[in-house]
Amino acid sequence: MSSSDRYAEIKKLGKGGFGEVWVVEDKYSLDKKAMKKIRNGKYVDSLKREVEHLKSITSSFVVEYYDAIGEGNELKLIMEYCRCGSLESYLNSGNTLSEDELREIASCCLIGLHYLHCCNVIHRDIKPANLLLSEKGRVKLGDFGLAVKLEEDRANRPFSIAGTLWYMAPEVLDGLTQVKSDVWSLGITLIELADRRNPFAGCKIDMMKERMREITPSLSSRWSYNFAAFVKGCCEKDVEKRWSVNQLMDHPFVKDSIASILRYENSMILYNMAQRVLQQQKLSATPKELHHSDDHQTNNGDTKEASCSVNAELDTIIHAA
Repeated sequence: MSSSDRYAEIKKLGKGGFGEVWVVEDKYSLDKKAMKKIRNGKYVDSLKREVEHLKSITSSFVVEYYDAIGEGNELKLIMEYCRCGSLESYLNSGNTLSEDELREIASCCLIGLHYLHCCNVIHRDIKPANLLLSEKGRVKLGDFGLAVKLEEDRANRPFSIAGTLWYMAPEVLDGLTQVKSDVWSLGITLIELADRRNPFAGCKIDMMKERMREITPSLSSRWSYNFAAFVKGCCEKDVEKRWSVNQLMDHPFVKDSIASILRYENSMILYNMAQRVLQQQKLSATPKELHHSDDHQTNNGDTKEASCSVNAELDTIIHAA
């Protein structure tokens, strides 16, 4: 059986500028996986090479890449499937997030970003649509189509913008992506998740630059001092003054949460959130979708997580400190 015949398409999850995302079944393991189809010939070879690198990234807080199948002008990226979906879809379903839930989300994102940055990878597209909720109670960083391996001459790279405009850091708009650019995007994402607004919604690139000069992104006044201070550290316009991932992991808003997540290998708050999502899905599912859902639970157990254990995450963080 060829690689392209190995995966049976089950359901289309969505469609974007580059192509489609499907739930597929691996005919060998019978596991459910996600397949992203990218129909753009000029990116196929470069993305296929990129995925070879990304396959080595195995963190419990990062969506795992399994394979890249090139067929003419189309590339099929085979990735870990998170049944609970993205935080964007969670909000779009009419749900809201408490500060406790936002704290756990921020904690998982920092653990994932710490791992990526230790692997010399910048995510470059942190946003609610790329934060995926695991059944086991973790938020995973997804969609690494724009992730790039850091190079020694990063500062000398030609002008390049990649990512989603409303979440881009000021330095990215000026053509220079840095590790801390992910931190800015996390801050904007948390504002959107908390207040259901993006400070730069509707802006095009010229408007973005003007609005960045006019405002400092911040939370509304209803949130705690620690949460507001955390977001402020993320959204510092001067990249030299912006907090690093390591500094943020020691911030009082998330410090205890991160320690607990690493110790118990999940967040009970996010686990409960995931169970509510699964219950909502079950109530709205068609008989066919319920059948595939039951198969998924039978074949996949508790849903396969990335092969790197959380203890390994903790070791990485301790030794990098």
